[in-house]
Amino acid sequence: MLQFIRKFSGSWFSKILFVFLIISFGIWGVGRVGTTVSDQAVARVGSTEITPQDVDRAFRQQVSRLRQSMPELTAEQARQMGLMRAALQDEIQRALIKQATHDFGLRVSEQAAAQKIADMPVFKDKSGQFDPLMMRALLRQNQLTEEEIVGEVREDMARTEVTEALAAGVRVPQLLAREVVRYRGEQRGAETLLVADKAMPDPGMPDQAALEAFHKDQAARYTAPEYRALTVVTLSTEAIAKAVEVGDEDLKKAYDARAKEFVKPERRDLDQVLVDTQEEADKVVKAAAGGKSLADAAKAANVTMLPLADIAKADLPAELQETAFSLPQGKVSAPVHSGFGWHVIAVTKIVPGSTQTLDEVKAKLVEQVKAERATDQLYDLSNKLDDAISGGASLEEAAKKVDATVTKVAAVDREGKDPAGKPVTDVPALQKVVQTAFGLASGDTSSTTEGERNKSYFAVRVDSVQAPALKPLDQVKDQVVADWKSSKRAEAAKAKAKDIADKLKAGAAPEQLAKDSGAVYKRQPPVGRTPPKDSPLPADLVDALFTLKPGEVTSGAVPDGQMVVRLAAVVPMPEPLLAERAGIAARQLREGVAGDLYVQFLDALRGRYRITENRTLLQRLEHQE
Repeated sequence: MLQFIRKFSGSWFSKILFVFLIISFGIWGVGRVGTTVSDQAVARVGSTEITPQDVDRAFRQQVSRLRQSMPELTAEQARQMGLMRAALQDEIQRALIKQATHDFGLRVSEQAAAQKIADMPVFKDKSGQFDPLMMRALLRQNQLTEEEIVGEVREDMARTEVTEALAAGVRVPQLLAREVVRYRGEQRGAETLLVADKAMPDPGMPDQAALEAFHKDQAARYTAPEYRALTVVTLSTEAIAKAVEVGDEDLKKAYDARAKEFVKPERRDLDQVLVDTQEEADKVVKAAAGGKSLADAAKAANVTMLPLADIAKADLPAELQETAFSLPQGKVSAPVHSGFGWHVIAVTKIVPGSTQTLDEVKAKLVEQVKAERATDQLYDLSNKLDDAISGGASLEEAAKKVDATVTKVAAVDREGKDPAGKPVTDVPALQKVVQTAFGLASGDTSSTTEGERNKSYFAVRVDSVQAPALKPLDQVKDQVVADWKSSKRAEAAKAKAKDIADKLKAGAAPEQLAKDSGAVYKRQPPVGRTPPKDSPLPADLVDALFTLKPGEVTSGAVPDGQMVVRLAAVVPMPEPLLAERAGIAARQLREGVAGDLYVQFLDALRGRYRITENRTLLQRLEHQE
């Protein structure tokens, strides 16, 4: 939320370390400092306790923020991406700064924070006045309460004092910034001659001796990878759920427990006028009494009307709820007083609420209950499977005890492919199974291992190992012949490119050399030190180009042959652009140095305050639905 606010706020929120602070320790969640330490803390930083609720809220807000650019992102995918652990680290770094500012004696009053919030442009209406309803709506969208935003702003203001103090002495000479920009902005133009491999003469058919030698020298190309035969036992929520029975009574209990999920509350679109005095509100009501809309009445009274779209009753301040949700559509309310002033409300649209019946949600509810029970059983069954394996049972015997699925894999390589080069199917979490299997000796059985997060467990036995082996020449002869011809053409292209480069160095004209040799001549447009993806010059040749003096020559391989390159022009950055970007570079360099200082400061805080993590509790958070 603060990131969104800062985008539209004044200079205080755009201080020098704004971007770095977001990256370094995040701005989400609300840390809590307790006088006593609970056994249920996910982490402790000195005397600051980080609860599961803190981490979960920070995680959910990160997910909500990411969904703005990745709408299909699920919480499960976010956990797999490591966002839960990232949320914890954000909270730890936040707690470090919070504890440090407390120990440094930095205090920000609630009044100062409230004033800062009131001054934020994002919370102001079109007339430039602070609008508390707009603020509440934005806070709801970002899962924050008023108390939390005040707390965050107080922490952020104190944190800024520290970070600005760290950066206060950082200075970057303008000359240094200009030289950095000059170096980065220089471009170079080149003349190139491409000698294509395919343009070289057909080298003919190799004799048997040449084929055998090439087959031996390039053995890695023709060596079959190691294959392993596996027996895989899998426990999955999908398989367990098929055997779960859900009775009518169970469904009724589940429906009652989730009752709120099936209720869609009534929602309304409102027009609202908010003024400071009852006299002003009475003028608006009087203006609307003649049949005018609230918008026209507000205009006549010279006040601002703010539309509120898709509002539920709970979204409004308590003083407005009954009035707004008992008022008929098209009617204008009498003045209503709240802590924010005097309100006049009109209802412009009503969307009735509704409740889905048990019959309407039955199919979906059955699947949910099955999935939940399967998830509950999965962990217990995986422990029983592991106990059976540890007790000496064969993998097949252990699988029978827990009704697990047994799958035989005849041969699989490290990439999860069979000898035909096709991916192995019917094995959940295949890559994890393969990774585990290739860490075992032949005949060994793994312990029970988590496959897909909170979805499956597996155990794998290596039944046999087929060592890597060079494929016989007769089996790969066609491929060897083709590769031998390609290598000969590449050698010929490299030799011709060297001859062209030597002649260029001796002063020959590139156009004439192209005509005589059959190479393709081109004058390339200027290119920077980091070439675009579609550049005809690969990165290594661009690097070489920037080491040359005008007229000097280099050469190297390209995907389809060899390229000879001569530096034709050095193009410096234009002075006006150089001057403009030097100022930007100076700020960026200053931020970079300040960022390094901040990292060192955090490292020092880590040494000062003891940090402990409850990894068991964190794992529970990572595996929850």
